[in-house]
Amino acid sequence: MEPSVESAQHQFWVFFAIGNGAFGLGLSALPRIFQRIISGQKLGGKGNPTLGGPDFGLPPQLLFYPEPLKVLDLDAVLEYPALEDLERVVAAGPSESYMAQKGYLTYGAWKEALGVAAATEEQAGGKKKKFGKGKKGGAINPLAARAVFDSLNGCQETVGPDVAAEAIARFRASGGAAGPDFRNALLGAKGTAVGAGVFFTFLIFIIVDFCTEEAIMGWFTDYS
Repeated sequence: MEPSVESAQHQFWVFFAIGNGAFGLGLSALPRIFQRIISGQKLGGKGNPTLGGPDFGLPPQLLFYPEPLKVLDLDAVLEYPALEDLERVVAAGPSESYMAQKGYLTYGAWKEALGVAAATEEQAGGKKKKFGKGKKGGAINPLAARAVFDSLNGCQETVGPDVAAEAIARFRASGGAAGPDFRNALLGAKGTAVGAGVFFTFLIFIIVDFCTEEAIMGWFTDYS
């Protein structure tokens, strides 16, 4: 066996062993990232309640949302009475996931607390939707509920209730949805999600490229 061929075969197995875990991690992470984007796109629609008023100011395309956010809708979520006790929200929410059982705040529990869970599920079925009511009496907008949750946790599906409570208090103190803290947190969360997607895509490409190149040089020299 020629040294270059033997070396290529060795390199292939090295890359394969190192990249196997990373490749699996990337393949499991990418669908979740895209699923969150798709689920967010489904929350728009003319049937959604809104308090109106000024737009949030950031283009919805930048945030991967189907329509502009409204500041008043976001503030209605931040001021929602049930969010004063997030430990109770966790306890009352669905516990089918491992993280929920460990005491983390899930998006499912968040939706139930805000009264938008049933409305979100009925969105595609054309049924009459029922929404929770904010402090000022207006119904909670499901897209605004999603956006606030995204800002708490880097666009993940779970967050520690203490972390969420601290973030909400900080948003309220800095001017609510119109303040810099909420805007920066939401932008940062979306940036994290996009960065993770780009990183895992690049990682998968590099692993496949290296393994393919070494496999050709090691076993299929006629094609190299």
